[in-house]
Amino acid sequence: MTISNITGSPVSGGDFYDRQWELDVLKRAVLAGNNVLLTAPRRVGKSSLVLAALGWARGEGWTSIDVNAQDCDTEASFLEKLIESCRTAGVKPNLLDELAQKAKALKRFLAGANLGGGGVTIQLPDEGAEDWREAGRVFQRLLDQLSSTAARVLIGIDELPIFLAKLLKQPQGDERVDLVLRWLRALRAQTQGRVSWIICGSVGLDTFVEHHGLVGTINDLQLQPLGPFSEEVSVEFLMALGESSAGRLPLREDLARAMLRRVGWPLPYYLQLMFHALSELPPEARSRSYPSEADVGAAYEQLLSPHCFSYFAHWDTRLDDQLDVARSATARFLLKEVCPPIAVSAATGCKSVCWPAARRRIRRPSSASWTSSWVCWHATAT
Repeated sequence: MTISNITGSPVSGGDFYDRQWELDVLKRAVLAGNNVLLTAPRRVGKSSLVLAALGWARGEGWTSIDVNAQDCDTEASFLEKLIESCRTAGVKPNLLDELAQKAKALKRFLAGANLGGGGVTIQLPDEGAEDWREAGRVFQRLLDQLSSTAARVLIGIDELPIFLAKLLKQPQGDERVDLVLRWLRALRAQTQGRVSWIICGSVGLDTFVEHHGLVGTINDLQLQPLGPFSEEVSVEFLMALGESSAGRLPLREDLARAMLRRVGWPLPYYLQLMFHALSELPPEARSRSYPSEADVGAAYEQLLSPHCFSYFAHWDTRLDDQLDVARSATARFLLKEVCPPIAVSAATGCKSVCWPAARRRIRRPSSASWTSSWVCWHATAT
């Protein structure tokens, strides 16, 4: 099997490795008419799983609509993203044009309102909300039309919580977020059995709504958790990467397991980072028996060096995205308190973490082994 070592971006086709059971569970839920919320931390592979489900539905003759809400920051931009995604999916323009007019009206309203200064204050629940509700009625008619001509419709919305977090920080953010979530819930209810929705994001929607007292807006969604690879799948994945890499880097099973021990929490993303670090290890840093377990250690220390911080920084920035200032400060304080000893390599000057100490001090190590806590440990040690 040939797979590419793609890190950071969602994968599809032959690069979508394993996850067949999770995909089958998701397909069964969709076929039964359920709407699904994928729950998992960042970098587990939720976006790739949604793309695989959308590809399967498209192959079954369904209309598949892929929506990424990450860049949306207002209700109007979210509507525009829905329209753009529908056009990309091949939806005919008649009702889309009407929906676009509603988006423009809402955009004009938001532009005309004073968002924070003196004068007119935005009142979406009363004024702008009517444009929003009308857009919902048009979108529902669009979905009704699609589901009457296609076998079914499947909509995947990625990074919805990121959009909601941006909206929350704007004037009357609480009311506007509540309106968006109830708008989406109404759409799901009105198209039940004909249109299925899969929602996910790098910030958990379940924790977002719980924190803001909006659990009722998603209680129609079926939760599907997504975890890391198993140990055996992780080893097979690393060995497959070795056979598939451009320069070929065949890995023995014991070497793959050594890499897995270093990673600790076997998400595809971190396994791929580890493989990339090993395959790109500079000649002067390689052992005579490259690739060896010593090289795995050297590659690991490369990943702990400052120039690799961007690989992990999102775990830190997501604290600010999801929490207010006081809570994010508290989270960083707690992570600092459970920080294990950090040793500095005499050979490379790189920092490494004493993971056994970390595991003794953290009752639920999982992501603490090499992700969110890594960032805070790194920050407090530099």
